[in-house]
Amino acid sequence: MDHFATPARFLAMHEATAAAPPALLPPLPLTDDQLLLQAEAALRRQLPPPDAALQACVLIPAKDEAATLPATLAALAAQTTLAGERLPQGMVEVIVLANNCQDRTAAAVRQAARRHPCLLIHVVEVSLPRTHAHVGRARRLLLDEAARRLESTIGPTGVLLNTDADTLAASTWLAANLREIECGAEAVGGRILTQTP
Repeated sequence: MDHFATPARFLAMHEATAAAPPALLPPLPLTDDQLLLQAEAALRRQLPPPDAALQACVLIPAKDEAATLPATLAALAAQTTLAGERLPQGMVEVIVLANNCQDRTAAAVRQAARRHPCLLIHVVEVSLPRTHAHVGRARRLLLDEAARRLESTIGPTGVLLNTDADTLAASTWLAANLREIECGAEAVGGRILTQTP
């Protein structure tokens, strides 16, 4: 009978492992879904509340675009109405999602925001899981968050616009898109002209 453990002996033999605090156990790695939820939360946390006058969000996913973003943001800051007048303050915001950047993308955006105070420019830095660290996922995160922001200000008539971090928008790009939406278009596409060096 000595070869069978009694409950008292069993507990005594396994007391050390039974009493090990959970903090000493190695953490389980986060799943991609959990990492994406963290990225969404970081996106919300890093943005200020939307301006009450907000009607449109320009969304720019960026990965290592410190060299090109200043010109892109300058072109957006120079947007006018179709009649050439300045756009109302707070009507438009730009959100740049700096996705897994290794360069000074976020710093370049912050500097552009200081240089162009007439335009609300925000930057959010996130690290997406490698399998999701692409422009499609970054754009989707931006679209979801911008839709939420517009819903809280102007409602379903808010306009979402996308551009790339290396694109120079024409001075009436925003106004032309808004006019098409006001005329009943549900989606508007544009022409892209490439520059050769």
